[in-house]
Amino acid sequence: MRAAADAAARAAVPVAVHLDHATDEALIRAAADELPFDSIMVDMSHYEMEENLARTRELVEYCHERGIATEAEPGRIVGGVDGVLDTGVLEGRMTTAEEVERFVETGVDFLAPSFGNVHGEYGPLGPRLDFER
Repeated sequence: MRAAADAAARAAVPVAVHLDHATDEALIRAAADELPFDSIMVDMSHYEMEENLARTRELVEYCHERGIATEAEPGRIVGGVDGVLDTGVLEGRMTTAEEVERFVETGVDFLAPSFGNVHGEYGPLGPRLDFER
């Protein structure tokens, strides 16, 4: 981690060092206190929405007090890491405008909304992204 941060600091172009999908609160706090991250994804999406929001708010504040930008995720796309044949079945999992507003209120710097995107392969139908969402 420190070698990556050193390389980023010496780069000829701006480079940020980001801790992605950090799901453990103790790890997030330790990373914010002890490691030179520019940003951390506070991924509490494995909790129900109210718990996700509460934990996200607390950890965003913790990171911001240390000068670290934050990213959050309202929810997960089940099976996304393995690819999804038809993302249309995931309509109920897509981020709503209300969820966006509630996450903005946590103070998060970046939001990773779900609008038909998945982690991994999209399957034979390819991406079916709902850009209007």
